[in-house]
Amino acid sequence: LDLPVLGFAAAVTIATAVLAGLVPVLAAGRLDVASALRDGAVGSGSAVRGQRLRGGLVIGEIAITLLLSYTSAGLIRSLIAAQHADPGFDSHDLLALGLQVSPAEYKTNDQIREFYATLTDALRRQPGIFDVALVTCPPGAGDCGDWWYSPLNRPVPARADVPLTLFLAADVSYFRTMGIRMLAGREFGPSDRAGSPLVTIVNEDLLRRWWPSPQAAIGQRIKFGGPYNEGDVVQIVGVTANVSQMGLDGEKQPQMFFPWAQDGIFPAFLNSASVMMRTKGNPAALIPVVRRTLSSLNRNLPIRSLLPFDEQLGATLARRRFSTLLLGVFAALAIALAGVGIYGVLNYWVSVRNREIAVRMALGARRPTILRWAGWQALRLAFAGIALGAAGGWSAARLLKSMVYGVSERSPVTMLLAIVVVLAIVALAA
Repeated sequence: LDLPVLGFAAAVTIATAVLAGLVPVLAAGRLDVASALRDGAVGSGSAVRGQRLRGGLVIGEIAITLLLSYTSAGLIRSLIAAQHADPGFDSHDLLALGLQVSPAEYKTNDQIREFYATLTDALRRQPGIFDVALVTCPPGAGDCGDWWYSPLNRPVPARADVPLTLFLAADVSYFRTMGIRMLAGREFGPSDRAGSPLVTIVNEDLLRRWWPSPQAAIGQRIKFGGPYNEGDVVQIVGVTANVSQMGLDGEKQPQMFFPWAQDGIFPAFLNSASVMMRTKGNPAALIPVVRRTLSSLNRNLPIRSLLPFDEQLGATLARRRFSTLLLGVFAALAIALAGVGIYGVLNYWVSVRNREIAVRMALGARRPTILRWAGWQALRLAFAGIALGAAGGWSAARLLKSMVYGVSERSPVTMLLAIVVVLAIVALAA
């Protein structure tokens, strides 16, 4: 708990309670007996002023309810869109093992590769594991490394304009195991090893920035590090579809894949890797098998993570789920307050008009007429609150632009849905 935040919240709560309690107390202290005796009369000045104050509070409640309902509905639609987004690979029946080997025990990349080769061979022999692959940064893990780059057949950019790309290393089985679609060219093969010409596979986002088609990118050369840094020149041998590297709701970014067997510019980045296993059935059921297999090779190597990859990828939406839940709770609270407020105002409005209602009924007014008359008072408050809330929600929608995914932050359908919800609450309270 953050004590300053807790103190602020407590102070605001106490101040609200004191203010709400002081207003009627101070009003009672200025009570004029003659005026109070006339307050029951319809149209008396103090009764009208009190009614307007209560009506204004209810209008404010309705406006806030509509605003919160609209924004929370937008975030709910955005969360649903993110959950159904195409990650660029087949995330089902995948088990991910995250490891980080000790530099003291595995001092060179060759030793690291030998260990992982032994581990992947052992895992492939286990029943229920269909295929195994290695990658230094799996989808959804975010930015595990980025660096400047520049295509060689393009004008040299200024220092401030050199583009960045995410980079990672993957083995020959990675694209096949993950089900990542190749748009052109080939996957990594056994010939892409130490001492062979340096190659890379780029994603669709990087391709679109420089070349008109996937086929046009094949054979092109890229200076890794850009024109102002030391770095190797690599040749593009393949183009893949975009993968959700920054999470299911993350923005697609340029990405370069390097062969696991070739030494890259950053030789230490093989220390941390994920073993991706395509399973035959429930991945969680194979977790004990993977633990035993790893322990048989190195019982001192800690496991960073071992989860079905659907769970690991779904965790990238945790922040979005929390924001949506929080705003949804606020909206539900506002709906409850608005309902109570409308009920209270109408209840008081009817109670001070008992005599007037009796006179109307004595003169022949039927029950539906009286109900419509009372209901119109609720609708007047509702229409005023909806007008304010709709204007506020539409204006505030631009603040949600960075929070929504796959949907427009300004949606007439969502606004209409929020208005229907508010009208239903008003009708129920009335």
